[in-house]
Amino acid sequence: MKEKEFSQWIKWNDRNCSKYSEDLGCPGVYAIQYSEVKKRNLKFCWKDDICYIGETHSQKGLIQRLNQFNNVLRGGTGHGGAERFFLGIYKKQKSDYKDKNNDLEKKYKEIIENLYFAIISIKCDDFNMKTISPKDLRTLGDIRKLEYECLAKYKEARVPNSSVPRFNDPANKKSKVTKSVKKNSRKSS
Repeated sequence: MKEKEFSQWIKWNDRNCSKYSEDLGCPGVYAIQYSEVKKRNLKFCWKDDICYIGETHSQKGLIQRLNQFNNVLRGGTGHGGAERFFLGIYKKQKSDYKDKNNDLEKKYKEIIENLYFAIISIKCDDFNMKTISPKDLRTLGDIRKLEYECLAKYKEARVPNSSVPRFNDPANKKSKVTKSVKKNSRKSS
């Protein structure tokens, strides 16, 4: 597979825009950036503050995976990286929002104002495992490999000894918020 480049950064709310529907309907790799300052330059750069890199080889494409990420941001489930993002950015457990009127929706709207994604889409013609061609099987394998290539490029572009993007690291599964919630619940027992 020849080298492909990421799209420009796209505002989170534009993920359902028809302008991107063909590319988002394909499998591929995606990067997510959370920036508290409004981006002026939307050109993708490995030195940008990328907080997550993921892939999908689903027939429903990148849009399905981005919508799963979005579902977690709204309090649902379905994406491990988004779960870590939720704890890291929202600084609370989802259950902390459930009882408060519209607090989660308000926080969601604040977060997505600063959320961007970029994609590399890869066309794949057949997903049926009974009829899939060797070419398409290789394409799906290439997507998985491309995700790791992107993680490597991210590390190479950062300072020496850098980590993978913050929310790709499963060690971030239990954030300080989770630990403090457990600590406080022990005190009250």
